[in-house]
Amino acid sequence: MALAIDISQASTILSFISSIAPIALIFTAFFVILQLRQTAKLIEAQIRQTQSTIAFSVVEKITHESFARRRSRMYESVKKYSHVNWQGFDDTTDDFETRNFAHVYELLGQCGRPLNGLPKRHGNFTRERSESAAYHL
Repeated sequence: MALAIDISQASTILSFISSIAPIALIFTAFFVILQLRQTAKLIEAQIRQTQSTIAFSVVEKITHESFARRRSRMYESVKKYSHVNWQGFDDTTDDFETRNFAHVYELLGQCGRPLNGLPKRHGNFTRERSESAAYHL
């Protein structure tokens, strides 16, 4: 008889557990969705913070006094060596400074690209036209 009571108690416990299992599953799904939303908000906030940091770094770089001097030196180098068909330009200080400035200039352009891949429009001036124009400094 003790065995029969244990089985009836076990069946009662099992029926109780099986009746609350769907409710527990719903609550678990709710909390998982809530946690995913919170994580998405944290990631978005971190992305905005990173973009802000990058933007300030870019502004600092292009407003620094050396940026204008380096740009001027690049123009002088281009004028100087384009008249002699670029002979003697390779591996000079002017070569390295010009390449470095062009690299920084291109990185600045990359930072300004939209993340979704669509071209940004500035009036009637699209990004594709501005990039092709950047090589004709």
